[in-house]
Amino acid sequence: MRNCYTLKPDRGKNSLYLIRAHFWYGNYDGENKAPTFDLYIDVNYWDTISDTRNVYVDILYVPQADYIQVCVVKTGSGIPYISALELRVSNNSIYGIGSGFWRNIWRYDMGTSYVSFTR
Repeated sequence: MRNCYTLKPDRGKNSLYLIRAHFWYGNYDGENKAPTFDLYIDVNYWDTISDTRNVYVDILYVPQADYIQVCVVKTGSGIPYISALELRVSNNSIYGIGSGFWRNIWRYDMGTSYVSFTR
């Protein structure tokens, strides 16, 4: 089973976007066990989601069409879901991505205090 969200950004294709998906499992199904499912961007595998904690994943992406599809694909138990989906335009010159995507694997905090947030 594959369910998709179609995003139609103003700048269209060949622009760089930051896409962030949030997953906040709240035992909505009464199973008290987070589902396992895959996340795709257009036809490309993005990540596997399988966690009861609050999770977010992000990706830098240059679409080849005037729309972007973010899809959840059922691969295990439970019902796939997305709690929030963010789309932000980015500057191509910073990353030098001509096409395709850069996937964030891990993010490190390099010195801020645990209680402060920096954007």
